[in-house]
Amino acid sequence: MGRLARALLALVMAGTAVAARAQDGLVVSPGVPQGFDRGRNVSVAQQPRPSYTPTGARIGGLMIYPQLRMAAGGTTNTYLTPQDAITAPFVSLAPAVQVASLWSRHALRLDAQALERRYLAQPRRDERTWALAGEGDLELGSALRVTTRIVASQQLEGPLSGEVAPALVSVSRFRRDLLSLRVHYVGGRVRAFAIADTAAFRFAPIRRAGGTRFDQSFRDREVTRITGQVEYARSPSVSLFVQAGHISTRFDTTGRAAIGSDMVRAAAGLNFDLAGRARGTASVGYADRRYRNGTHERGLVAEAQGEAFPTQRLTLVVRARRSLEDATYGNRAPQPFWDERLSLGADYELLANLILSATADLARQREIASGRRGTADRLAASARYLVSRRVTLDGAISHVARRYDRDDPATAAREMRAEAGLTYHL
Repeated sequence: MGRLARALLALVMAGTAVAARAQDGLVVSPGVPQGFDRGRNVSVAQQPRPSYTPTGARIGGLMIYPQLRMAAGGTTNTYLTPQDAITAPFVSLAPAVQVASLWSRHALRLDAQALERRYLAQPRRDERTWALAGEGDLELGSALRVTTRIVASQQLEGPLSGEVAPALVSVSRFRRDLLSLRVHYVGGRVRAFAIADTAAFRFAPIRRAGGTRFDQSFRDREVTRITGQVEYARSPSVSLFVQAGHISTRFDTTGRAAIGSDMVRAAAGLNFDLAGRARGTASVGYADRRYRNGTHERGLVAEAQGEAFPTQRLTLVVRARRSLEDATYGNRAPQPFWDERLSLGADYELLANLILSATADLARQREIASGRRGTADRLAASARYLVSRRVTLDGAISHVARRYDRDDPATAAREMRAEAGLTYHL
């Protein structure tokens, strides 16, 4: 009972940093997994906990892991507005199921999840998201692997997004359908892969306060990416790589063809995994984006991710990125912007079955043509208490501050959000 009391106290004072890390606000997220983990380190999130691992159900050569999460919480600014903030409680229900193969060769993974979140007396803010994903690995000998991934999902635009006006980010929804093919080769000290993916985005109408709907179909688009990377291992712990890719963006709506673009990106960097100390990746490159109306933007881009392991019970995480993005809301001319992100986090194992986490996310966006700057910051903390193989408790608290123009205080909006939930693993 003493441990349970401490866990419940931690739940009240912490929030879901893991969820904050998963959603950084970009509609088109980076699609190149670096795979720097060489098995030399185990983070707090990865540590095996056999006494609390769900057993799932086995059917033939497949393992099935269903779960259901129920949660309740509240927000101090339902629509993330600068003035007249509306406070509202909410409840949510989130079923999910994962299926994984047990085959000696090849692999199959299926994932289905949904979220229904209702805001009391504020139905315009209700959230209904879902995702269906399937991934298959085909091993062609010892050196070559082919991975296919198919994803269909309905998502929300995150609070750190720079693609849409701040007043609308909380109520903007979109459908994303993705098809990806990856070829992975490993031979001696050389590792290489090529990824091709295509994604279609369809934006739902926005419900206004007066009951009318605002059509967002002018934002619908297809994004096709091709990326290649070659990596050379200088040692068992450190490798160097070069990467090149092409991104094509095409809009469906008549009259919007001018903001379609082609971007070429090249980068070089390193991956490292130092036993008992740290692991990560860092790269610096150059992006060149040309729009169909003749507009041309280019500049330096960079990306880094790292984890440090001061002790077996503490993992420190840092992520940083500078990328060339494109706003797609309301403009019929190209509106590129520089997007800069920094995220700091920590996971701490207070008990064998109690994990505390915290993150700080910083986002800065600068429109290239106008020079206007937007900022979005988020602080979050969380606790996850593993009661048994079947039951997990979690709690969350977070704070988001967003300003579209740093010189205009009237655009500043803040939100405090808290949530507690229970997950039942079937």
